[in-house]
Amino acid sequence: EQLRQENGRLRSEVLKARQELDAIKKQNEDLWNRNDLLQNERRENTDQIEEDFDYWRREVDKVRTQNEKLKAKCKDLEEELAAKVKAVFEMSDLANAQAAQLQ
Repeated sequence: EQLRQENGRLRSEVLKARQELDAIKKQNEDLWNRNDLLQNERRENTDQIEEDFDYWRREVDKVRTQNEKLKAKCKDLEEELAAKVKAVFEMSDLANAQAAQLQ
């Protein structure tokens, strides 16, 4: 009788230990699944960051190219303006000289 009681108690302990082990296994599986999800999310975030970086790098390159074109155009316009101003002064000097001769 005493052995039966001991056997029953031991079986109860074994059952309880198995339940605890099953709970731990389930928790472990849940943690691994969560880890996988987080790693996938990190990969997606990294990919998105790289895509965003590439996009903005291309945008910066476009702006730089546009800026260089505008600088060149500005320089051309400054040279053109300087030539026109010089021509106006030359014409003014010529007109003044002709007016002086007429007097």
